[in-house]
Amino acid sequence: MRSTLQFCLIAVLVLANTAWAQPDCRRFGVVNQRTPLLTAQYWNPILHYVSEKSGVPLCLSMGKTDRDTVAMIKRGDVEFALTARLFDGDGRTLDYRVLARPEGPGVRAQIVVLEDSPIRSLQQLAGSEVAFPSTDAPIAYKATMAALRSEGIKVVPSFSGNVEGAVGQLKSGRVAAAGVNSKIIEEFSRRENLRYRVLWSSRSYPDFALTARASVPASVAQAVRDAFLDMPNDPRGLKILRESAAMVGSKEVMRFVPATIKDYETYRPLHRNEPPENSPE
Repeated sequence: MRSTLQFCLIAVLVLANTAWAQPDCRRFGVVNQRTPLLTAQYWNPILHYVSEKSGVPLCLSMGKTDRDTVAMIKRGDVEFALTARLFDGDGRTLDYRVLARPEGPGVRAQIVVLEDSPIRSLQQLAGSEVAFPSTDAPIAYKATMAALRSEGIKVVPSFSGNVEGAVGQLKSGRVAAAGVNSKIIEEFSRRENLRYRVLWSSRSYPDFALTARASVPASVAQAVRDAFLDMPNDPRGLKILRESAAMVGSKEVMRFVPATIKDYETYRPLHRNEPPENSPE
């Protein structure tokens, strides 16, 4: 009961200035990587700015867990989304078009342990409990689990609902390792003074895409995209981005550049249907 009440409180904060306050707003889904509260604190000022500049009212929308939010996106419950879930289990493109991507070298899937852990190789993880966000996380779960499978290593998955939750399980000593997104754990480590060691790291993937449902009018999607692209060029917009970056522990402000689905082809194999793991979510 206590955890349910805590989440309800967080949900109220997440949804502040959203659909309840703006009945005509367009829902902007953000896949759970950070906690819901931190996600709201990061995104609400940005969405408020973009809404003003674009003339398109946007409200943050997300589920309790990574898996819940991905389900919302797949059902078409949001008009815009920041996500890497662009393909279905058969590798087909979902009903969203890519508008832009964050500038920079991208992110990596990583399997990490605490700095003082005696574990020095993936092979030593065999039979151990490893934390992941959810089975829908392309970077933190699908890519990391593929690496373990390729080595014939079986682990006991523990699902936390978001990447920071997985890192929190690692920090508390509840699990031997965690499958993570390199960007999120770097930010978490700066905020929480977490010292960790990388056992395995993947190739670089583009960071999560800014997308719009195919049903969103092209003029509306372009207005939102242009507001995101121009935000760092406006002193007020840059100030908001710097404050949001400092809040999560990022060294860089978020800057978007134009992108298309072709920029995300490396994700397609990560979404193909795979055998279920031996531990349910």
